[in-house]
Amino acid sequence: MTTYCKIEGGIVVNRAHFDGAMPDGWAQAGDLWVADEAAAIGWNYAEGGFSAPVPLPLPVDLVGYAADKRFRVETGGIVVNGATIQTDRASQAMITGAVTLLNSDADLAQVDFKASGGWVSLDRQTMLVIGKAVGRHVQGCFSVERLFDADIAAGTITAAAQIESDSRWPAA
Repeated sequence: MTTYCKIEGGIVVNRAHFDGAMPDGWAQAGDLWVADEAAAIGWNYAEGGFSAPVPLPLPVDLVGYAADKRFRVETGGIVVNGATIQTDRASQAMITGAVTLLNSDADLAQVDFKASGGWVSLDRQTMLVIGKAVGRHVQGCFSVERLFDADIAAGTITAAAQIESDSRWPAA
């Protein structure tokens, strides 16, 4: 069986299969049919050869991409006074809870935490410094995402790479 591809404007627009050669009179005058088993509808034809079309990049939801980048930065952790502080959502909640407890209980002098390196006791001042740093980090991430949403709406951000590499994101 032989496959023939109909070419219009340099693009395969149809395919036909025959046992052997294409029958005389089957194609209309002026039609260009070329035998090729692999070429598919939509392929390009130029200079006697076929090539698959280059797929167009899928459009990127830039607002969604900015939200994802914000989440990755927000939950990626920070360093406070030389100590690495986790900022995933669970850690944010635990830190907020400890700060709330210390602010509401004047008799409590410290809180215990199980850090990645083991147990630590954090005094009121240290816990408040950590809580403030985490809160500012999280808020900073949301503030930058808001700026990106405005830039996307204004058309000044048009690619995910701009979001990814922008220096406005808070540092770890």
